[in-house]
Amino acid sequence: MHKSKIFLILSLSFIGGIFLASFTGKIVDAFFLFSALIFSLIILVVFYKNKAASLAAFLILFFILGIYLTDIRLEKLNHLELAGKNFSGTVTVIKEPVFSEKNQKLTVATSAGLKISVNANS
Repeated sequence: MHKSKIFLILSLSFIGGIFLASFTGKIVDAFFLFSALIFSLIILVVFYKNKAASLAAFLILFFILGIYLTDIRLEKLNHLELAGKNFSGTVTVIKEPVFSEKNQKLTVATSAGLKISVNANS
């Protein structure tokens, strides 16, 4: 099998993990991810000379990696404190505003150093 085809298969496996984790929410516990990781490492160690088994083990690893990384990023988004809330105070614009037809996007910083992205209607 060519290196490009192996790269394509592993990339699709990673993207499949991202797809599954982002559209279904929290699908599996950490225990199942860890057990699948151990299972794929066992396959890799036991059948290291068999190319198909090694590819299958890496396919599982990349799939798990996609699920795990997406889950971490989605957890960060769920725990935002200021998302959708009104606030008042003095801020400094730290990036140039991005204008569109209906709104503008600002990146501002508070005096405490907290960076906030603001979407304002024009």
